Amino acid sequence: MILSRIRNKMSDFSKNHRLLAQFILDNSKDVAFMTAAQLAQKIGVSESTVFRFATQLGFQGYPDLRSSIQDEMIESFTVTDREQAYTSTSEENDLLLKGFQIDAQAILEAAAKINRADLYEVADMIVHAESVYVAGERSSNALAHYLCFYLSWLLPHVHHLNPDYALEKMINLSPRTLVISITFHRCIRNVVETLALASRLGLPTVAITNGPSSPLAKKPRKF
Repeated sequence: MILSRIRNKMSDFSKNHRLLAQFILDNSKDVAFMTAAQLAQKIGVSESTVFRFATQLGFQGYPDLRSSIQDEMIESFTVTDREQAYTSTSEENDLLLKGFQIDAQAILEAAAKINRADLYEVADMIVHAESVYVAGERSSNALAHYLCFYLSWLLPHVHHLNPDYALEKMINLSPRTLVISITFHRCIRNVVETLALASRLGLPTVAITNGPSSPLAKKPRKF
């Protein structure tokens, strides 16, 4: 876990890195949605210091560190935490509004983090694919079916791909077939392996996942 790793390495850090580390440990829920510039300004260090801190922890850059913190926050968001988030007010109408506010905030945060160039590239890949296969399991299975349903309104050859039978389905597919895999926190191994198999077969691939630290995002054409 990234926060434990930061605690364990505290004695190895320089003065500025210790300031960063302590701030992250004390304010991890805020840091999870800060840019490098915002974090640097808050601590009073340079952005390059934030970048070096992330690389010292083994990340390619600050976005990967932030994504790892986000993952840990979600993993530690217990049932009790969720209940408290939704029951901070006692009135039933306020509870409903609170639920909408939490969802709206999550959507805004996602919109702020999406790379528009990646989004347009994925749209172009979908439009120009000879056929599209979408894989997902468990909670992501519903999203895979949902995406298939609406893409099929626009494109003639859109299929749901069951990861259990991915090899049989993909072995003879055209190289212009696009494979989309969807999975989020606690990534499902079958879905990750489906994308890896598609890559080995030379098929263009798209990953829809929670962030750069996701196992699914390590594959080509990540999104």
